Amino acid sequence: MLMKARYTGALQRGLTLIELLIGMLVSLIVLAAITTLFVNGLHTRAELNKVNALLENGRYVTDLVVGDLHLAGYYGEFDMGLAAPTLDMPADVPNPCATDLADLDLALPFPIQGYDSPAAAPLDCISDWREGTDVLVLRRLSTCIAGVAGCGDVAGAPYFQASSCTDASNLLSPDSDDWFRLHTDVAELDKTQQDCATLAERRRFRTHIYFIANNDQSGDGIPTLKRAQLTGASFVEEPLANGVENIQYEYGMDVDGDGAPDQYTADPSVFNACADATCRIANWRNVTAVKVNLLVRSTSESRGKVVAKSFTLGDDIDGNQITAGPFTDGYKRHAFNSVALLRNVAGRRR
Repeated sequence: MLMKARYTGALQRGLTLIELLIGMLVSLIVLAAITTLFVNGLHTRAELNKVNALLENGRYVTDLVVGDLHLAGYYGEFDMGLAAPTLDMPADVPNPCATDLADLDLALPFPIQGYDSPAAAPLDCISDWREGTDVLVLRRLSTCIAGVAGCGDVAGAPYFQASSCTDASNLLSPDSDDWFRLHTDVAELDKTQQDCATLAERRRFRTHIYFIANNDQSGDGIPTLKRAQLTGASFVEEPLANGVENIQYEYGMDVDGDGAPDQYTADPSVFNACADATCRIANWRNVTAVKVNLLVRSTSESRGKVVAKSFTLGDDIDGNQITAGPFTDGYKRHAFNSVALLRNVAGRRR
């Protein structure tokens, strides 16, 4: 009898089919929960990456544009404001796409220009411009001196040279055109330092045109901030940041000549009932600060619930708020705002 009991107990060891099925079911439930948690974690990480990339692009663009605005009108130690009263002036505000020396020379007293949400592409030297967005033009010199290590010459590019020599053919000349020289031929840059013998330093003259394009690469549908810059005898476009969907500028006008902005306008060309070329020229030369209003979106859509949202991007020419949206797609968006002082214009007026 004892041996039979032991044998019967041995037969009862292990799992029944029902127990096995229950165990498999529990395992599948646990596995499904872990998989869901893992997938949700990947999704959350992807969304955080989108937000981080968006914020990084916005900060980068703001710093880039504001930094360039700080340098607008930089001509080394030379004060273009003092020379301007006797310089030849263009018939109207300069053409930013001009590449010939005569037109570039006329544009020197204009550190900044802009186009306020034009209905059609405002310039023929930019492509794929995004309708309804502003275009900004900046002029300045390179911060590096030609010939110094890391600052080589660019063939065909215009270079600027200012004289420090006080003789009748330089700074003592009644014609301020004699005070400096802009040329693409280095041999023609003969202005000198204070000893009237040593050649003065020369710096490359730059024209930067900031605009938003509909695409980064052709047909990809990713709005992108681009910059067209004068390189040699032509303009070359370069992408700066993806996802920049809209940009609006407001220009601070120095009405009383103390360097500080007294009023802001979306378009100095029509500020204060301006209606002729003389007025437009004066207004653009009186801009001393710029408000930058920027809207950046993620480069791909997010899944899930979409909440309609609008963004304010400064004021239009009539003083009404510019509103972008409401947006009902799956893109994440963020607005950035900053103010930049044109230090080389404002600082010399104080």
